[in-house]
Amino acid sequence: MDNGEVKVSNSGNIEDYEILIRKRGEDDFASYSPQINKMFKAKTLEEARRLIKEAIEKHVSLRQ
Repeated sequence: MDNGEVKVSNSGNIEDYEILIRKRGEDDFASYSPQINKMFKAKTLEEARRLIKEAIEKHVSLRQ
């Protein structure tokens, strides 16, 4: 039975992490990575991608 605990990846391989991006309207973007369970909102696609990529890189660097 799931106790509501969120599992975070311990992989040191950046290729193991997904980046999902959602667009709503002209300037409403969100990026999410299920492996680190983080989401960021941004005004541009580039900013949304940069924020989640930086979070993944930081997460991976702590595992190496």
